Amino acid sequence: AVVSTQSTGKLAEDKLVKFIDFSRNKYGYREEQSLGLLWCHKYNVDEANKDLVNFVPYPDDWTPLEKSTFEVGFQEHGKDFHKIKMMLPDKSVNNIVKYY
Repeated sequence: AVVSTQSTGKLAEDKLVKFIDFSRNKYGYREEQSLGLLWCHKYNVDEANKDLVNFVPYPDDWTPLEKSTFEVGFQEHGKDFHKIKMMLPDKSVNNIVKYY
């Protein structure tokens, strides 16, 4: 998939995936939050990257389903937060540890 914009042409899928992964892993963004920030910057990845730190999601922003999934993961894997993260792909390991 390629994201098209009127002002910047096309944004390659690999660049989009890298931005989403970086924003998720470093700052705890969800995919829709990453895409929203990218949209605000007219799909200019460099400008959106500079702004990531200004809109870091509140770390306690856990849905009831995410909380339940964490509990199941904790029962199954104990403090192996990397395994729990596999159950919660929208959460960073850092975010999971903070929730713990």
